[in-house]
Amino acid sequence: MRSYLYRIDCITNLHVGSGDVSYNIIDNEVERDPVLGTPTIYSSGIKGSLREHFENIWGKDDQRIIDIFGSDAGKSTNKESKNDLKENNSSNSKSVAGKYKFFNANICSRPLRVSEGSVSYANVTTIEIINNLLSLLHDLNIKFIDEYSLPLSVKLDIPEDSFIVNNIDINSIEGLPVVLLEDVEIKELLDIIIGGNYAITAKETLEKFELPVNARNYLVNGISENLWYEEFVPHKSVFYFVILNHNEILSDFNEVLENNIVQIGGNASIGYGYTKLKRIAQSKEV
Repeated sequence: MRSYLYRIDCITNLHVGSGDVSYNIIDNEVERDPVLGTPTIYSSGIKGSLREHFENIWGKDDQRIIDIFGSDAGKSTNKESKNDLKENNSSNSKSVAGKYKFFNANICSRPLRVSEGSVSYANVTTIEIINNLLSLLHDLNIKFIDEYSLPLSVKLDIPEDSFIVNNIDINSIEGLPVVLLEDVEIKELLDIIIGGNYAITAKETLEKFELPVNARNYLVNGISENLWYEEFVPHKSVFYFVILNHNEILSDFNEVLENNIVQIGGNASIGYGYTKLKRIAQSKEV
C-alpha cells in the first residue's frame, strides 16, 4: 500500500457542517477532530466532493470513476430504509469498492489578523498540530517532502498569549506580542508545509480565537423568517489529507485535481468551499 499526501488551500471560506444539534448561539458549527478539537473534513466528505468533481469532468459512467471511488450500487438515499439497503447490497453483484482510500483532512494552519506590521495576516499553527501531522506521515511511511527529511517530531516552548513568527514585518498578532523564530529545523519544516507568513502559538492561545461566524437569513418566498448563525473556516487556511492506494495514483487523477478548483462542503452557491489541491509527497514503494 502506498500513501500520498495532498495539501488543500482554501481560496474561499469553507463550511463542512458537523451535523450535530447545537445549543450554543451558533446554529451550524464546523466539523472538528474528536481528539484535537481542531477543524477537520471527514473522509466521507473528501471522497464525496472529489467524486462529484471528477464526475463533472469525466462523466459518471467513466470507468476511472468506478476504479477510484467504487460503484454507486447499494448506496442509500434518504428515502431508502435500512432493510431496502441490505436487500439492494445483497442482490447487486456489481457493487465494488474503490481502490483509493481517503483519510480525514485535518487543518494545519488558519489565518489570524496581524494588528501591527506591514502584512495583513499570518497563518497560525501549533506544535501539537504539526506533530500530529508528522506522526501520521511517518506511520504511513511518508518521510520526505521533495528532498527534505521530515523529523519525527519538533519541540518549541511558547509562552501563552504570544506568537513566534517567521517574518520581521509582523510586530503583533491580534494585539498579542510576537518573537522571531530562531529554531532552524522548525523554520525549514514550516517553510515547506505552510510557507508565506506564518506563526506558531500555544494550543491554549489558538483556542481563544473562535472561528468566524456569519449571520444567515432563512427565506420563505423571499421573505426573511429567521436569522441563524453559521461557523466557517476562513479562506487562506491550509488542510492536509492522505490517499492510500496499492498502485501509483493515476496521472489523469493528479492532472485533473491540480489544474482545477475543487469545491468542498456546503454553500457552493454563495462561494463557500472553493479550494486548490496539490500532491505534496508520497511514501517510498515497498
